[in-house]
Amino acid sequence: MNAFVLPTGTIYLTTGLLQEKGLTDEELTFVLAHEIGHYRNRDHLKAISHNIGIMVITGLIGMNTNSTSNSTISSIGEMGSLAYSRKQETNADIYANETLIKIYGTNNGAIKFINRIKEKNSEPEFLKYFSTHPSWNDRLEISNSIQNQ
Repeated sequence: MNAFVLPTGTIYLTTGLLQEKGLTDEELTFVLAHEIGHYRNRDHLKAISHNIGIMVITGLIGMNTNSTSNSTISSIGEMGSLAYSRKQETNADIYANETLIKIYGTNNGAIKFINRIKEKNSEPEFLKYFSTHPSWNDRLEISNSIQNQ
């Protein structure tokens, strides 16, 4: 189950998402609002700019170093890119939660959807540091904190 938005604003939903049994309108709205959040925040362009900056900096730092140092510098740059991506995902989740509250008066659809995905994808919490997305627990915490505001 997945969705993504192109820089043109076109949103794609996978058949796995559309065929998910019991998916509510509020859950689907959360997914769409999350993707709209990425588009609205211009995350595609910002990510490209950020990654080019990381590549230039790590390239300059690693110019006169050995291959082991270059590998370490490159890994640090990649971790920075992952952290930046997680920040974008968090901001898109916040936008989607706020959108649900504006439309439905609650963000229960976000909480229900995140719990649905969390049940299907149980992975160790530490893997979030190697992912482009926050952990499902972190995303649930964000939604719960917005609900309780």
